Amino acid sequence: EAAFRAKAASATAGDAYAQALLRDGRDKDAEDVLNTVLAAHDKDLRAHVLLGDVWSARHYGQKALDEYAKALALNPDDATALAHQGKLHLLLGHVPEAKASLMRALALRRGDRDLSLQVADLQVRTGDWAGALELLERAKSGLDKAVYQRRRALMLTARALALEDSDRDSAKAFILEAVKLAPTLAPAAALAGRFLAEGGELRRASRIVAKAWAQHGSVRVLTA
Repeated sequence: EAAFRAKAASATAGDAYAQALLRDGRDKDAEDVLNTVLAAHDKDLRAHVLLGDVWSARHYGQKALDEYAKALALNPDDATALAHQGKLHLLLGHVPEAKASLMRALALRRGDRDLSLQVADLQVRTGDWAGALELLERAKSGLDKAVYQRRRALMLTARALALEDSDRDSAKAFILEAVKLAPTLAPAAALAGRFLAEGGELRRASRIVAKAWAQHGSVRVLTA
């Protein structure tokens, strides 16, 4: 290993080795390899991204962001650097920066299922329900049916809760779709049960809550 690090003049070989070390949890060894690579190839974009990943794994957020910035200075349209930068911004609670980076990455890599789902989750956080659901539909073909249904149900439940006071008719429609997709999703069942009970549909409300109760042991019907 020491000999390899000393001879890591080949950027491609060094980057691949560092990536393997990082995946094995050996971030210090990966850092050593990447520093050797960058000493010989300071414009190696992939090495900067991987070194950012090393710092991120060690919880040095700003150092990681600095490396992603160096990579993007070499190529502002590198989807991998943008995606890794966006994920770290999100972990650090920098939501606007995360959204900007991840949206740019997705525009460059539209068929990326995992990236589509990450952006969809981010859009839910920022209240862009239509955008989130659109991205989920785009990723649908690559998802297990049950995973897709539960993700959609969660998004619809969040949307219904956000609209509960301002647009109750839409909120009710969204939550009923949610419980149809995921009958055991407790928050959806609770809100649906309340809406239906308020409308006099007590038997239907009871059935919905009972399905979730069978899974969770108890479901508290949400009250105002």
